[in-house]
Amino acid sequence: MTSGIDSARLSVTAAAGTVPVSWMRVVLWTVLFQFAWNWQKLPNVVGQGAMPDNDDFLRLQQVRDWIAGQGWYDLVQHRMDPPVGADIHWSRLVDVPIAALIALFGAFTDTATAERLAMVVWPTLLLVAAVLVVVAVCRAIIDRFNPLLAVMFTVMCFTALTEFAPGRIDHHSIQILLFCLTLLGLVNPARWWGHLLAGAAIAASISIGLDAILLIMLVLAWLGLDWALMRDRDGKGLMRVGAGMAAASLILYPLNFAPAHWLVARCDANSMVYLVALWAVASAFAVLALLSPRLSAAPPARAIAARLGAGLMVGLATVGVLYLMFPHCAAGPYASVSAELNERWLVNVNEAKGLLAKTVDFPEFWLSGVAYSLVLLAVGAAVAWRYWRERPAVIALFATLVLSIVAMLIQYRAMRVGVFASIPLSVIFATMSWQWLSARMRRPALAAAAQVVLVVAMMSPVWFVAGGLLFPDQRFAPVVQRAVEDKAAGRPVAQWKTTPFYLFCNEAGQYDFLASLPAGHVMSDLNSGPAILVFTGHTVVGGGYHRNERAILDMLDFFETDLDAPRRLAAERRLDYVAWCDPGELDAPKYEGSPALAVQLAAGTEPDWLERLSPAGDRLQVFRVHRERLAGHPAHGAQGGMIASSRSR
Repeated sequence: MTSGIDSARLSVTAAAGTVPVSWMRVVLWTVLFQFAWNWQKLPNVVGQGAMPDNDDFLRLQQVRDWIAGQGWYDLVQHRMDPPVGADIHWSRLVDVPIAALIALFGAFTDTATAERLAMVVWPTLLLVAAVLVVVAVCRAIIDRFNPLLAVMFTVMCFTALTEFAPGRIDHHSIQILLFCLTLLGLVNPARWWGHLLAGAAIAASISIGLDAILLIMLVLAWLGLDWALMRDRDGKGLMRVGAGMAAASLILYPLNFAPAHWLVARCDANSMVYLVALWAVASAFAVLALLSPRLSAAPPARAIAARLGAGLMVGLATVGVLYLMFPHCAAGPYASVSAELNERWLVNVNEAKGLLAKTVDFPEFWLSGVAYSLVLLAVGAAVAWRYWRERPAVIALFATLVLSIVAMLIQYRAMRVGVFASIPLSVIFATMSWQWLSARMRRPALAAAAQVVLVVAMMSPVWFVAGGLLFPDQRFAPVVQRAVEDKAAGRPVAQWKTTPFYLFCNEAGQYDFLASLPAGHVMSDLNSGPAILVFTGHTVVGGGYHRNERAILDMLDFFETDLDAPRRLAAERRLDYVAWCDPGELDAPKYEGSPALAVQLAAGTEPDWLERLSPAGDRLQVFRVHRERLAGHPAHGAQGGMIASSRSR
């Protein structure tokens, strides 16, 4: 990839309506779209502190604790599973901008309002940054284009609609931005900062979390293949990527870990394992770069064969060294998770499933996942076929898109990051298609209509809507139907069941009653723990974090087994309250006769050692635990262990 990008830009003339890039216009369009698309959600976020995911609640609580004086390197959530606390493996770096926004808004309003304003502004700022980077990627390839296309494809991307939504303050949006910066580096190979930026962004992504680790590994493998195919003839690209990774990792590592933990090797989060891996890859790239002159002297076919062989040997040696140093990580980041936890919980985490497994649970993914990916592949292939000789940056984008789709087959969440590689390709294809249509169709209106169809076909929401229409989600239809029938028959029915309800209790008002009770220790359902921390002063057994294995299993046992397990756990964990967010479907006939406590709570037949405290119509049902009635299960004071929710990272 040593050809100058300026000489390799697409020599397309401006199609009708194309305009030079205006950065202020791009920012304005993005912000307007963000608030126009989410206008119905904003009152709930600002008024109720509602956030889309339990990880967002825990992130806010971590920020609060840091502001209140908890140490920079102390990431334990002390109000989860006290007195030990929950081991949270996130990076504190993500907390800094959120805390800064809270401090900024706190100068003008109360703390709660400042937090909620930060919950709106922070994802919006990240979306603006991502759009600007995507436009910069397009600008590195195309002389003139309509920036509205780049903005539209980005903000309407299914990932942007979810990961940058108001209230989404967890780290995934930052990793998406870092991936976009990686793309920006890859499409600027002739600039001194191009590959350095790509390497630094890769290291920063790993520093924040391992969600994109599979995609990162594939991108690094592509860089090696790119070198072997003589596109990076002198190896400067490999050398600079390695330098960027090495430098950024050395800077970020001490910001994430205290010196006492620098040598700790853990597979499931950034640690010495990944610092060594980054440096090992950087060293391997340096070796290959130094070998480049010798491996370029032969005829092209022989040179490519020699480079492939050298790359394979150096790659295997790198993998071998890492295996010898960290054999316990050979089975993957979750190798330390027990077979029981994996079988009962981890395999059910949706974001960790592969695409085909997702289609079993959600048939609509045949359209929104499989069919849409095929469309993107076709678009990318058309662009690559047309420009692969003189536009090397296009090849890098297409290769990254292909790798993202491959990674998606293993873990669907890889595509929520990798899909951004398709956006510049879609912009180029839209320009190509308009030129082709306008040159061959005599009627401008017909050409414009055909162009609209092509553009719409490249937008992911269309495929999600089509999937929903073809495979309608009927999971909650029986709930609403039973509620309507009960109401018509004059039987009491909770109001929340007659309207669309969120997948878990995420509004402050739902926790008001629990917050009014004296502080105590709460056993909650899998999703509600982090929200309880944010909205109340109680401690909880846990949240959705895989290192807290015993707590996860205890929560599953408490609600999903029989009535003896919750009685025993209530005594062992010295519970004061049980807070259970009704999922709305456990009163279905298929659950009749089930011994699980969750089913009993849904039916209103809780055991005698639980006293219902909350109003009958509340979705978050709150019970007091009467320990004196837990005969035969003396309290041991064992409050170790930590729980996880159904959305583990």
